[in-house]
Amino acid sequence: DPHHRTIPPAALTGLDSEGRLHPWRVARSAAGRPADLPGLMLLGVEARAALATLADAARRLGPTLGFEPLAPLGDD
Repeated sequence: DPHHRTIPPAALTGLDSEGRLHPWRVARSAAGRPADLPGLMLLGVEARAALATLADAARRLGPTLGFEPLAPLGDD
């Protein structure tokens, strides 16, 4: 999502202090703020696309993220 986009308030009320999303909190907040619904839907579409892109990159790069694995330290 672009840096200038604001996050709908209903989305922010769904996050706890550790950043975990609680969908029922979002739904409850959106019920009281129907104007947030278009922004919430756009945020969901963009989040899904971002996660798919990250998963594809991780799959392509492999477990070392494209770096050569470090050689084990020996007792030389």
